[in-house]
Amino acid sequence: VFSNQTAGRAIRLYPLTRPFVEGTGALSADGATWNTFDGSNAWTAAGGDFDTNFPVVGVAGGDGYFRWDVAALLAQPAARSNLLANGALLQIEETPLPPSGTPRAPFTSSDGAAAERPYVRVVFAAPLSFAIADDAYLDSRTGNTARNYGAATTVKTLVNSSDASVCRGLFRLPPEIGLYDPADLVSAKA
Repeated sequence: VFSNQTAGRAIRLYPLTRPFVEGTGALSADGATWNTFDGSNAWTAAGGDFDTNFPVVGVAGGDGYFRWDVAALLAQPAARSNLLANGALLQIEETPLPPSGTPRAPFTSSDGAAAERPYVRVVFAAPLSFAIADDAYLDSRTGNTARNYGAATTVKTLVNSSDASVCRGLFRLPPEIGLYDPADLVSAKA
C-alpha cells in the first residue's frame, strides 16, 4: 500500500468461492466488475463471492505495506482449495459508515511499477517469493458497477462516507503454492 488511509479500519482477506477474470480495464467489461465475475456472468452476491468463515486481518508494517499470513488457510482444506482455485478478496471494514471522508487502502496491482508489485512470500526451510499476476478491484459506485479494473495500476479497498460506496480488491494466488505440502509451511504472507 502506498498510502495507508484506513482510519484504523481492518483490511481483511477472504478466499473467493468463485474464480474471476482479471480483464483489461476496457469500458465494455471483459473481466470482473462489481456485478459480474467475468464481465457477463453475475456473482451470487454483488461485490464478489467469498467465504466469510476464513478471514485474515492484514497487518500494516512500518514500511507502509500490509501483510496477510495465509499459512493457516493453506493448511485448511476448504480454504486452501478456494484460495488456489479462485484467489482472494480484500475488503476494508465497511461498517459503520464513516462520519466523513473515505477510509481507504490503495494497493499497487500486478500492472503497477515493477518494484512495488504484490507477491506472496512462502517460508519453508528457506523463503520463496511468487509474483501475483492476476488482480482487479470491484467498485459499487453508481456508473462503475459494470466497469472492469483489471488493468489498473492500483487495487482499491475503500468505503466512502458521502455515498456509502465501497471498493474491494481481488487477486489470484500463484499456482506454484499448490505444489507444496501445507504441513511444510512456516508462513505464507501476501
